[in-house]
Amino acid sequence: MEENASSIGHVQLNKQVRQIKARSNALIIAFVIGFVILGGFIYFSLQQLSQRIYVLGYGGTYFATAHDGKSHTDFEVENFVKVFMKTMYGHDATTFKSRVEKALQYVSKKDGQAIVDDFNRERLHEQYIRSGASIRVEVDSILIDMRSVPYTGIAFSRQIVYNGSREAVVPFGMKFKVGMLPRSSTNPFGLQLRDLNFFKYELNLNLQENQDIQSPSEKEKELSNMEENLEEKTDTKSIKMKEPDTDKKSTP
Repeated sequence: MEENASSIGHVQLNKQVRQIKARSNALIIAFVIGFVILGGFIYFSLQQLSQRIYVLGYGGTYFATAHDGKSHTDFEVENFVKVFMKTMYGHDATTFKSRVEKALQYVSKKDGQAIVDDFNRERLHEQYIRSGASIRVEVDSILIDMRSVPYTGIAFSRQIVYNGSREAVVPFGMKFKVGMLPRSSTNPFGLQLRDLNFFKYELNLNLQENQDIQSPSEKEKELSNMEENLEEKTDTKSIKMKEPDTDKKSTP
């Protein structure tokens, strides 16, 4: 009987030891999992802090997030297109050459040469010198489809010709593609326009100024609808920019 009791006690002791070991292992595993989660949270927090940039201003201290400089936002692409159109097609006798040379950095060699050839064929610089006129470009709206690279888009603008006290307004649009380039001092956008296609359009076909607050899906739908309307109502062949005309009466 004593031997059996001793055997039973030994079995119970082994069972308790195994239970203790199992609990200890469970605690160790839980500790390791908790440590990994905590470490991941700390790493993520440090990454967020490392990307936060503090900017000191007159109104206080503000923070911004670091950007890798490789990707582009929709408003950056829109601003790039706007800068190109204003620079390439807005000038006068004194700024013509410098602005065209600057804008050529933003467009493919083929498209840039085609624009320069048009300007030379029209003798635009000579027109400026003879008439003292100037041209300003107002960009009314831009739609960009960024679902794939190269991006595609369409822009609607007005060419405003000033000649003394007279003023003429000529609306023109541009279909285009946007590819990516390394950023540089001459092209800080890191973007390049290509496959340009200019067209005339009526001002009442233009988009409203609140297009910039539309959601991407709304913009894509509007872009598709606008292209369909333009195919029906406009001539999408490449057009020449309006020359300053000293003989033409002013447009009210």
